[in-house]
Amino acid sequence: MKIVSLTAENVKRLSAVEIRPDGALVQITGRNGAGKTSVLDSIWWALAGTKNIQDSPIHAGESKARIRLDLGDMIVERRFTGQDDGGYTTALKVTSAEGATYPSPQSMLDSMLGALAFDPLAFARKAPRDQRDAIRSLVPADLDALDAADKADYDARRDLNREAKTLRAQIDAFDLPATRPETIDVSALVESLDAAGRTNSAIEGHRRDRADAERNLGNAEREVERLEVELEHAREKRAALAEALAAMDPIRDPVDTSAIRAQIEAAREANDAAKCWDERAALTKALAEKDAESEALTKAMKARERERIEAFASADLPVEGLGITTDGVTLNGLPFDVASDAEKLRVSVALAAAMEPKLRVIRIRDGSLLDAENLASLSAFATERDMQIWIERVDSTGTVGIVIEDGRVKS
Repeated sequence: MKIVSLTAENVKRLSAVEIRPDGALVQITGRNGAGKTSVLDSIWWALAGTKNIQDSPIHAGESKARIRLDLGDMIVERRFTGQDDGGYTTALKVTSAEGATYPSPQSMLDSMLGALAFDPLAFARKAPRDQRDAIRSLVPADLDALDAADKADYDARRDLNREAKTLRAQIDAFDLPATRPETIDVSALVESLDAAGRTNSAIEGHRRDRADAERNLGNAEREVERLEVELEHAREKRAALAEALAAMDPIRDPVDTSAIRAQIEAAREANDAAKCWDERAALTKALAEKDAESEALTKAMKARERERIEAFASADLPVEGLGITTDGVTLNGLPFDVASDAEKLRVSVALAAAMEPKLRVIRIRDGSLLDAENLASLSAFATERDMQIWIERVDSTGTVGIVIEDGRVKS
């Protein structure tokens, strides 16, 4: 399907034009500012949806504009109506050659357009990886599935590496002996300490009792000296107290608990070290597992990358010397962006044709980059591939192609 005729009224710089193209290469020529770009934009705006239309599509001083494309099997008509606030509204109508109206006109048109059909130079302006993605339909592999799997593995590996980093920081924070100490039963040592404490408490009580007895004996002796009248009573009392004192056990030295306390402290330190050693061992094991999982994901991603490379190598590309790599597109072994403007245009047009859009129309702006030889080659290519190429070129002779002058087709 190609353009049989184009009618544009009050679109941008155009007043009224009607073009019936003849041949595969349709050259729209004229001086700068004459309206050439408006002709190509009219085609684009009629077909590619409202998101591609500029802010001011209506010719200055006019309130309405119209674009009509006859595609043979269908008619596409887009109308514009200016608003008081300076904006505009637009309406699209698509009918069959028999007059039937399509209920979803933009969806119908979208199904006809190829990925590069209307602006192949947009391909040349893309970043290398975006160029690769633009022609991925020519690669005999499910690249979307590979990319999705890569993204999932990349995200999983990123999370694993973050967890591994945390584990490494926790492991490095341990300050431990070279070997793991044996765990010591601190409770038994604490029981020994408690028993010693009870013994010392009994000894201290005995000490106080003996001191009290000695004090009482002294008081009794003084009482004997002072109270002669009660001497006999005092002597009896003294004898009784002396007898009681003699019956008491001698004072023993208290148990030394410092050794037990030192053992308990050492045991606690050893147990803490053993616990830390076990924690570090568990973290080290977890780290090894994370590293192994991350390495497995990396291997899976590398395997898919090899699959991509093999798929790219087997791609049936429409231009001799054109190649696809994981990083982008190459021409004759060199990055595509170092090719000349003419080479880029030739390759982009070939790729647009290879996408096999139902609408066999290509729009080329910046056609002035091509010399006569390249134009002839482009025309032959369009004829061979059954394409219709609309190309905009600056020309002041008024003798080449369809000449636009002051918004109209020059007679």
